Amino acid sequence: MAKKRALLVGINYPGTNHALRGCVNDVNAMRDVLAVQYGFESIVMLTDGQATTAAMLQAMKDLVSGAVAGDVLYFHYSGHGSQYPNNSGNDVEADGLDEIICPVDLNWRDNMIRDDDLHAIFDKVPAGVNLTVTLDCCNSGSGMDQDNQYQPLGIGEAAAPNSDPMKGGRFLAPPAEVMNMVESRALSFNKPRALTHRDLNRTGLLITGCQSTQTSADAFIGGKYMGAATYYLIDVLTSHNFSVDYKTVVEEMNNKLAAKGFTQRPELNGSASLFAFKYLQPMAKSEPADEPTEDDLISLQPSPSEEFSVPDVGVAETNVSVTESGNVGTGEAAGNNTNSGGKDDDKKKLPIIIGAIAAVALVIFLATR
Repeated sequence: MAKKRALLVGINYPGTNHALRGCVNDVNAMRDVLAVQYGFESIVMLTDGQATTAAMLQAMKDLVSGAVAGDVLYFHYSGHGSQYPNNSGNDVEADGLDEIICPVDLNWRDNMIRDDDLHAIFDKVPAGVNLTVTLDCCNSGSGMDQDNQYQPLGIGEAAAPNSDPMKGGRFLAPPAEVMNMVESRALSFNKPRALTHRDLNRTGLLITGCQSTQTSADAFIGGKYMGAATYYLIDVLTSHNFSVDYKTVVEEMNNKLAAKGFTQRPELNGSASLFAFKYLQPMAKSEPADEPTEDDLISLQPSPSEEFSVPDVGVAETNVSVTESGNVGTGEAAGNNTNSGGKDDDKKKLPIIIGAIAAVALVIFLATR
């Protein structure tokens, strides 16, 4: 039976000069949706002072540990996001910057969680697991270093979110020395994105609050403070009675945010082959290939009227051919045997030889899948 597990992190940074107001409300609302509407039996929450760098990293590792095909995993982060110069050497960012999320003990040196960290942890999830990540923070686009970023609406033209006192941004500005590095790196670094990681695209989907250069709003909305992206994520799910595919979710989030004057544009990152799956529903299991059966071999035997060629695997030098009449020969001997008894023997051997050819072809096919 599929297991459904979630990790929800919401940080308002109380008592600091960069406090937010809607992040804990976000994860409380998501907890209710996951438990009531999607039947999640395990939901771990880290809020405010609990959400240290070490605690968040360990909780994410615990989330993915032991996952098997058919399971559903969900990670939601609401808090500050920012960028930091890329110096990991594991990938090449187009702008030379890593996207980061900001634990409560962020120190701009080692206490931070980069997109590289998220990718390394979630890259361990096996194919067939529905892994969904939501990052409702600034600079969240490409937040898991995936190679496909679906951006439904592009950059908006409405007033900036911070122009409205009810729409505060979730961007945490780096200290001056880090900002200088960020600005100089962004100006001088213009290499194409060339990521070394690819396995995460087989199973993971990221819903972002905005694009990598944008802010996500911490807004007074629906009668309380919430992240605008989280609010409209839940709004879209509710409007579809909690049964809707990922592509529709992100497209309608964009439409609703744009209609309300928010400039942030959520993305859907991950393989397009996963976009049509239903939100937080188990994906098809990936089963190992079975050994070929006798019936499989028989079904692969060619009819006498069709040609059958064996791919060159660099082992045998002998050319094998099957003509339209079904006679089998090797090299120049094919078709040159004039002894009638030899022809009868060949006919008796034909099913065995064809079966052997089919078996070789099947093994090659399974090996190259």
